[in-house]
Amino acid sequence: MIKAIGMFLLMLLKIAGWTLLILLIILLAALLLILFVPVHYDVLAKNERSMESKQKNPAANLRLQLKVSWLLHLVYISMQYGPDGLSNHIRVAGIDIPKFLAKRAEKKENHKKKKAKKNKKSSKQESITDESLLQESLTEKAITDESRINESQTKESQMTESQMTEFPTDGFQAEKETFVPTEENIRQIDSKSEKVKKQLFENDKSESNKPGQDHLDPNNQKRNKSKQKKHGNRKHAKIKQSKEKEKEKQNQKSKQSILSKIRSQFQRFHQEFTDEVNRHALSHLWAELLKLLKSYKPRKLKADISFSLADPALTGMATGAISLMPVIYRYPCSIAPDFTSEKLYVEGEILARGRVTVFVFLLSLLRLLRDKKFMYVVRRLLKRGGA
Repeated sequence: MIKAIGMFLLMLLKIAGWTLLILLIILLAALLLILFVPVHYDVLAKNERSMESKQKNPAANLRLQLKVSWLLHLVYISMQYGPDGLSNHIRVAGIDIPKFLAKRAEKKENHKKKKAKKNKKSSKQESITDESLLQESLTEKAITDESRINESQTKESQMTESQMTEFPTDGFQAEKETFVPTEENIRQIDSKSEKVKKQLFENDKSESNKPGQDHLDPNNQKRNKSKQKKHGNRKHAKIKQSKEKEKEKQNQKSKQSILSKIRSQFQRFHQEFTDEVNRHALSHLWAELLKLLKSYKPRKLKADISFSLADPALTGMATGAISLMPVIYRYPCSIAPDFTSEKLYVEGEILARGRVTVFVFLLSLLRLLRDKKFMYVVRRLLKRGGA
């Protein structure tokens, strides 16, 4: 019995060990594939001359196409841009990912709709049952109310007329009092009104005779207004002068601050550039970037372009600048300038093909990380950014 249990445990350990070995082999294979299998890219740019006279944009008919593939088209991505807009296609192991996701979303929506329909049916059935219960309860209430009304009517009929009492009602008319004014009352009211008028007239005279009441005189009013205007204009002019002086001072201060900032930044840049550690780090970074460009540059490049800048002088300058580029001499590229056309246009196509490997990028990154001076500069810059 013990031997059988031991053999069973050994078999389980063997199975677990083999599964772990297979998983490790798969992970290693995936890492090696990611590191050493290159990603191929294919770029195509096409442009046709617009024959319409009103159309001024020379890149109106431009078409761009980018294709990226990895591991014998196991992963394939293509993007296209043109007058119709942007379109993309992504395939993994022959499966179109956007279509697959769209189908999945449709299935989810259909499932949700089915659930909603079922819930609606159940809610309708529940509402029907609730309505039936409400009708039954209403009928029961109506029956009970009718029975109560009948009982009350029978009780009222049993009451005799002797128990009901009548209360007599007597009407009373209110007499209106009338007030008739006499001659003596009228005289008293007139004398009181004359006294009030005299007092008001005397008060007005005393206020006019008081000092500082020149505003009642029209000439004095005009003088006071002219004085107030002159005083206000002077105040306004003084305020304007003070504001202008403050603005000038602020402008001078801002100019001085901007100049001081520019000087301080220039001095700082000069110090950083002249530092030997920074120069070494920049030179090392530039060398690694050049290596990456050499490995990632297009292996195939074809160009067949004809262009015109609507001015012979400008087209000649552009052809001179393009001829200085060494790329044109290394690859089969034909660039034909048009000096006779009076219209701005670019016509032709450019095709570029190359590959990118992750291993080259990781090697350059490791070389930069091993350089102590470069890492010292990176740490210093990170501390400045954090501060």
